[in-house]
Formats: sequence, C-alpha cells, structure tokens
Amino acid sequence: MARILTLFLLLSLSSNIFAQEWVEKMNNPQQANFYDIQKAFNSYWNGREIEKGQGYKQFKRWEHRWENRIKPDGTFYEAGKNSEEWQKYLSTHVADRNAKANWQPLGPNTSPGGYAGLGRIASIAFHPTNLNIIWAGSAGGGLWKTTNGGTSWQTTTDTLPVLGVSGIIIEKNNPNVMYIATGDGDAGDNYSVGVLKSTDGGINWSKTGLNWAVNSQRRIRKIVQDPDNVNNILAATTNGIYQTLDAGANWKQVKTGNFYDIEINPKLSTNTFYASTGNEIQKSTDNGATWTVKQTFTGTNRIAIAASPSADSVVYALCSKSSDSGLMGVFRSTNSGNTFVLQADKPNILSGSQKGDAAGGQGWYDLIITVDPLNAGTLYTGGVTTWKSTDNGLTWNLNTFWYSISGVPAVHADKHVFEWQNNSTLWEGNDGGVYKTTNGGTAWTHLSNTMEISQMYRMGVSQKDAKAITGLQDNGTKLRSNTGTWSDVIGGDGMQCAIHPANASVMYGCIQNGELRRSNNGGSNWVDVQNNIPGQPGGAWITPFALHPSNANFVVAGYKEVYKSNNQGGSWTTISKNLSNSNLSYVFVANSDSNYIYAAKRDTIYKTSDGGATWSKYYTPGGSISNFCIHPLNPEILWAVRGNYSAGQKVYKSVNGGISWTNISGSLPNVNANCIEYQRGTKDGLYVGMDVGLFYRDSTMSDWVLFADGLPNVEVTDLEIKYDEGKIYASTYGRGLWKSDWYTCSVDSNKLVVQNCTSFTWNNKTYT
Repeated sequence: MARILTLFLLLSLSSNIFAQEWVEKMNNPQQANFYDIQKAFNSYWNGREIEKGQGYKQFKRWEHRWENRIKPDGTFYEAGKNSEEWQKYLSTHVADRNAKANWQPLGPNTSPGGYAGLGRIASIAFHPTNLNIIWAGSAGGGLWKTTNGGTSWQTTTDTLPVLGVSGIIIEKNNPNVMYIATGDGDAGDNYSVGVLKSTDGGINWSKTGLNWAVNSQRRIRKIVQDPDNVNNILAATTNGIYQTLDAGANWKQVKTGNFYDIEINPKLSTNTFYASTGNEIQKSTDNGATWTVKQTFTGTNRIAIAASPSADSVVYALCSKSSDSGLMGVFRSTNSGNTFVLQADKPNILSGSQKGDAAGGQGWYDLIITVDPLNAGTLYTGGVTTWKSTDNGLTWNLNTFWYSISGVPAVHADKHVFEWQNNSTLWEGNDGGVYKTTNGGTAWTHLSNTMEISQMYRMGVSQKDAKAITGLQDNGTKLRSNTGTWSDVIGGDGMQCAIHPANASVMYGCIQNGELRRSNNGGSNWVDVQNNIPGQPGGAWITPFALHPSNANFVVAGYKEVYKSNNQGGSWTTISKNLSNSNLSYVFVANSDSNYIYAAKRDTIYKTSDGGATWSKYYTPGGSISNFCIHPLNPEILWAVRGNYSAGQKVYKSVNGGISWTNISGSLPNVNANCIEYQRGTKDGLYVGMDVGLFYRDSTMSDWVLFADGLPNVEVTDLEIKYDEGKIYASTYGRGLWKSDWYTCSVDSNKLVVQNCTSFTWNNKTYT
C-alpha cells in the first residue's frame, strides 16, 4: 500500500508544473506582497476560461478588499491596525462623539436557502447539554447565538475589534467560558488579532495571551480544546501551532509553519492530536507539546483532516492540488495517522460540476471533511459542493449541489465548516449561511434566518418609495420591497446597483466584472444590457455605472471606455477613445449638468464637460482614491476619499474639477475611508464611511464628528441619502444594510457652538 501512495505522489509531480503560485503567495503574505500575488494570479489566469468553482471569484474578492489597504510598496499593514487606530481616536476625541445618529439594521435577514444565502459562516459550536443553543461565527459579521435550534439568532459582538470569527470553543463543564478565534481564516477578508475569551456566555470579551495587535497578516484556521484538560487549547494558524496550558493566559508557539487544520483523536486519554500544512500531516502524542511529520504529499496546497470517533485508529485526509486546487486525493490511515493510503483521486469532488468531471477547484479556499461519529466508513467532504462516501472513501456520490437539480438537495455553494451534534445531526457553514441534516444528507435545512451577516459591496435607495437594492458578496443582488421584504433578483456576486431617482420602477444591478442588467418593472424581470455595449467589454470587479438624476432613459457605464445610452441600455455609444489601459472603477454624472461626466481609477480622474466629445486627465490626491462625489449644484466641485493608513490623508476637496486638491481630513481616525456622500440642502454637509466608523462635517464645523451610534465596528462600503424619508443609508461588509436619521445638528466640541438644534448630546450629556 505504501508503494501505491509513493507511485501516486511521483505521478503527481507533473501536475505541479503549472502550480497556482498565487495561492501559495496569498496564504503566505509575510513572504510576498500584494503586487507579487496579483501578478502571479494574472499570469496563471492569462488565456484561461473562467469557470464556476475554480477560485477566480474568491481571489478577485480578496484583491478588491486589499488593494486600498496596503503600503505603497505593496506590503501589508498590521492585522490589528484598524483596532489600534480606532481606540486611539476614541481616547482623544471623547467630546466629538455625537449621539444624534440612531442606526438601525434593515437586513437582509431572511433567505429561502439553496442557491440563495445571507453571508459566509466560518465556524459552528454547540452547548454541551442544551441542543437548542448553538453558536455560529461569520466571516465578517461577528458571533451569533441561537437558543431555539436555529429559528432565530442574536449577536453581542458588534464592538469587537475584528468581526471575523474562524473558530469557537465552548467549555464542556462550564459553557459560560468561551473562546473565539478572530479573523477570516479561509479568505482573509479580515485578519486575526488573536483569541478572545468570555466568561459570561459571550456577553463580554477580553484579550487572551494570543494577542496579535502588532503582527502582520496572520490568520487562525481552527482552535481545539483538549477533552481531558480544558486549560489546554491549541490553535492552527498561518504562523504555526500555538498552545496555552492555562486557559488562554499565556500562549507558546509549539510549531512553526502555515497550518490549515488541527484535530483531536476522539478517544479520551490518548493525548493525540493531528495537524496539517499545505503538504504535511503532523502528529502529537504529548497533548500538542511536540509534533512529528508523519506524511508528506507532493503537489498539494491544502489538507483537511478527519479522525473517526467510532474507530480512533482511523484518520482521513482530503488533499487539494497545488496545480489547480482540484482533488489530489482522499487518503485513509488505519494506524492513527502514522501512514496513509490513497482511497480515491476521482471524481473531482472539489470541482463545481455535478459529476465531478470538471478540472480544477478551489480547495485553497474551501476544503473540509468529516466522519460519521457512529460509522468510520461514512464520510462527507465539502468544497464547492458536498459529497458523501459510505465505503471508506473509495467511491463518492454527490450529496448537495449549489442550485436545484433532480434528486439532490440544493445547498449554497462553498463549504467552510462541518460539525456534528449528538452523533446524529451534521451542521454545515458555507458562503450562504448555516444548514443541518438529520438523515445522512438526504435532506438539508437552511437555518440562517434573522442573521444579518451580508458582505455588501454597494447599495441604492429609491427616492419615490421604500425600496432599496444591494449587491452582496457571493449572494447576488437583493431587493428590499416597500414592505421591508427581501428577495433575490440577480445571482452571482452582486455589485453596483441603483434605483432611478425619478422612476422607482427602473433599476439596475450588476454581476462581477460588468454584466449589467436592468429592470423596468420594479425588479420583477431583468434584461442583460451589457450585451448591447459595442464589443461586450468586461469590466472591473465592481463595474461602475451612473444614472441621470431626472432622465430615466440616460445611463453611462465605465469599462476601459465610457459608454452612454439614451434608451436605458437598449443601445450604447462609445463617448471616449483610448481613455484607459485598464478598467475604470468609478463613473459619475453631475446632477447640475449631465454633460459633466467623471470617470476614475484609483490614481486618475477623467473629466468631460461636453458629454464626452473631449476628456481631460488629472491625478487623484495622493495617487489613490477609494471613491468620490460631486457637488449637486456646481459640477467643478468634487470631494474624494482615500483608503490608506497615512494619518491625516483621508478626505480631499477640489474646486476645479480635479486639477488640484485641498486636504480636509481634519482629525479623522487613521483607518481606510471607503465612501463619501453629500447631503443636499446643507452647508456642504458630508458623510464619510470608513473601515470603522461613520463621520459627518459641514462648513459650519471645525472638524469631523463621529456619527455612528448603534452602528457595529464594521466596514461601511457605500452611502446614500433618502430625501423623501429624511434618512441616510449605509451598506456594510459583514452586517448588511443600515439606516439612520440624517445629521441635523452642528456642534463645535471645542467652543460648544450649536446651530439649528432643539437638543443635542455632548460629552455624554443631553442639552435642550
């Protein structure tokens, strides 16, 4: 048998010639930088067809997330930078906190499941005695708890420094003692600041000795607790295996390396643990103190492990290829992980195809395996879809698919966690939410409703009724009806979207890379209007478009060129020529003069004042912007925000159409600024959404004031004011859509000068 494995590994060498180098670099960012990773990705995908389940989308999400959050040389900032700078701001701006905001969540918080979903779940844990109490950790929306078996969920973690939760431990003898691993372990949307601990059931959290506030780019993939000793906890991380023997007070790095999984031998008193890197399985027989390599694989980039509870000598390994992140093989050990034998290398259970006959996969992003607690021969694997084997991994059957097909349950794509409850119920967390099966996968139940964990890119609101539209990571474009009910209207990753301000029946949405669609009946039916653009160009990850404020037929869209339509996208005219050698990120039409159109990338703004006949090119402030807006009455006045960690370089103003810029950042916190919105009818009232916090300033004020009461510590990605309601709306990357009354009061915290207020709050006191 050992010779079979050796031959298999030798044959696999040939598959490594075209290895996904970008995956290795992305999972080891301390040894690379953003531009190295981006270059390797582009080189790999040059000339390849983009297909579902190949990892393309997952990288593009990561790329978009980090391109404005890096140093000029492409290296990454510290994982705890946002938290550190936010606390610094709060400690020095006590008087600038404004309690006039009243942010309220709007969802989405319901989904039918299947193809549809709410957001990504990375971890699941159970109460030791109460089957109805379950916890789930989201990739960017915090920790959620249900006390009724998943019918409804609540969160108490909105003020944590990082809202990604990649691991959960509930102490079996005292479930009030809990640990969570922070950060997004699989995708890196947010990085870890270590392990947090609660002793009151998750109401309050404190740091442990594993505190990474000053360390770069680290992720925790999984944490486990010794069943014989609750004080012994181990964490598998991108920086090795860490261990605490005193319930989190102190931690020691017991093994270096980039680890993806860690598992416990389920038999009590064996003192045995297993862990995996990208190509090794390691074993500890002294409760995690020391580790020995037991198996080395060639041509793999990730390994998931499962140990059998019913036969403690049986251990399985699910391996992903380094060449294309498809299946390298399922391996089995019958001697407690000392040696492994290949069980199957086909079908490709990591691809997104129904028969497993497609090449490739995204094993670097989602790779999980579990064993039935009562039957060591029954396995489940998760990649894009879920597969099941009942013969020790020799043969496989499709157990769930990511949309409805005959005879197979529809469960959302991209699996991240399996957990068993009481030996009979298997829970799964995926990119859409939480599911469970109680009958071996014959049927699955979606149990994510009331969670508000959507990672939104963009949003739009109606100025004529109560509708809103939002674009979500991996969960399509969702429409909120006039009654507050959410529905799925476009699939894929939802991107920029808008409801026409003059006609609420006309709305637009976009799938990643520029597939622009339009509805003329309030979202009931949609048509693809990208197909009508000359050459059918592909666009940026978030392809920009803009609507005329009063003419419902007028729309412009930005790819490498700017295109204009006077019939709602039925036909298009190219209004620029050789404008850009790369895709545009922003397009705006001036409200006061539709001949003024601005298009931009991070480092460049292009302007036309004659409807596209001629264009001028200017450089953005600091060579990078994350968004901008135009004065509603003067098309030459612009404001831009920047994403960076350079103190005092967040917001800029131009009075000459982008030729020159003035810094108006004031004392905003040193975190990324993501979006900016101008409020009509004010004295240049501006709202700025940041990675943490939302701020307001107008021309009567000497500085920005915090306008974030009730808003979680989550990235604000887009803003829009709803004038018929007197509200401002904000989309977030992890906690869905929110709204608040707009700012109505100007308070100078230094001079205590108040304008146009019947009451206000300052320094934690209310004045009338």
